[in-house]
Amino acid sequence: MTILAFDTCFGAVSVAVCLPGIVGTTPLIVEAFEPMAKGHAERLLPMIAGTLAEADIGYVDVTRLAVTLGPGGFTGLRAGIAAVRGLALATGLPVVGMSSLAVMARGAVRELGHLGTTQSLAVIVDARRDEVYLQLFTADGQTELGAAQLATLEQAVNLLPAGDVVAVGSGAAFVVAMAGRNDVVVELSNLLPRASDLVAVAAQLQPLMQVTPNYLRAADAKVQTANVLPRMA
Repeated sequence: MTILAFDTCFGAVSVAVCLPGIVGTTPLIVEAFEPMAKGHAERLLPMIAGTLAEADIGYVDVTRLAVTLGPGGFTGLRAGIAAVRGLALATGLPVVGMSSLAVMARGAVRELGHLGTTQSLAVIVDARRDEVYLQLFTADGQTELGAAQLATLEQAVNLLPAGDVVAVGSGAAFVVAMAGRNDVVVELSNLLPRASDLVAVAAQLQPLMQVTPNYLRAADAKVQTANVLPRMA
């Protein structure tokens, strides 16, 4: 199975292609990763084209698409969802998806290795406005212990589980400092989702009937409904 995966949820655009290896060998993953605060929509398709070219394949060779479903910044997340919908419509390929925080959990375990006596892993991302996106996982990063949530800093403190915890992500230090707990260790404050971590498990995911973003928060910009001038005929 040849899988194209990408993420645009936070401060980067990440694209990965997984190429099937010879039986008994590890599949080859080709990845592109560019940190950016904005411009996700403009960079995504060129990065996809570049990654496919580096893998020496075209869209015709891809058999499955994978995307992060959020949470994340509204504009970036929307760019990824729009792209995967468009590609699926054009190619007829199935789409699978995963929480951006679940992808980060897998990335944390990949970077940190075995977490020792840690009982759980908390992925906490700064959502601004004194809020965070938070999701809890088993220490191996494989099993979700609840859905992703948007929480205030105070709520996040109360959501931290008992026992030894490793907290990762840009919001981890804020929450752990407020909690004042010695059994919570902060790691990887700059952690972001990597498409390579998504594409590595995408073959195991069930195709989505509908690709729906998980914003967790309404967009800052809203359609004006009051004092709107009537359209001219």
